[in-house]
Amino acid sequence: MNREFDYDTHRQEYYNLQAENLERMHIKLLPIIDGRILNYGIIDTRTLLRPILSYYNYIDMLFGVFSSPIISFNISGIIIPETEAFMPFIDSKDAVSSTIYLIDILSGLNRFMVRKKTYFELNSYDIVILMAGRRLYKDLSESHGTVASKNFYKRTICDATENPSVIFSLYSDYLHDYLIWFLISKFMTSARIKHELKHCEGFGDTFIRMTSRRRTYVPWMDHCIASMMSHYFKNHDCSSFNNNEF
Repeated sequence: MNREFDYDTHRQEYYNLQAENLERMHIKLLPIIDGRILNYGIIDTRTLLRPILSYYNYIDMLFGVFSSPIISFNISGIIIPETEAFMPFIDSKDAVSSTIYLIDILSGLNRFMVRKKTYFELNSYDIVILMAGRRLYKDLSESHGTVASKNFYKRTICDATENPSVIFSLYSDYLHDYLIWFLISKFMTSARIKHELKHCEGFGDTFIRMTSRRRTYVPWMDHCIASMMSHYFKNHDCSSFNNNEF
């Protein structure tokens, strides 16, 4: 039976991705929260947790339109400073800069992987998300040209490596496209994205909206995204997810 529900003027369809021998993908998320969010937002830790949890619940529901496999997300923990305005593992408590540089992120990620990867039982199929209150500068010499989001350890969701995926995303109101697109793109290849941009009607506008700096969120999954994800599962071995506990 085909299920549908209305969202604004769009009708959300449900998609069978036709993955063989894979019923469910259970993906763990570990957000690391920048204390600058608490400082700039004049908000206490407990109050901040509500929009964080609501946002990740929204992501889980967004992917809930797929079957074969069912794709679900679960927060395995949240790393957040209790009072200080710093980002754990990235900043020094004694010297917190008003900016974040790429070199700080890379060195901080190395420290995190050494100290906490085993503690949080993270594997290559999990995703660590750096939610920042500051934009990321690529180089110390730059005074502009910051990025609002970045995908570290670039790979797709079923690629087996030593470390989990890492995504940097600027905090807004947790209803923007920066992070959502990175999560969607984990289930497709760059070559297939380029193919669909040429051949799938309407995907060009969707792609621009999701990857631009406009703070508009994606309220639905369209057939172009479903087509790319289905193609991915047909051409990649994702059987390791059969061993993941839900």
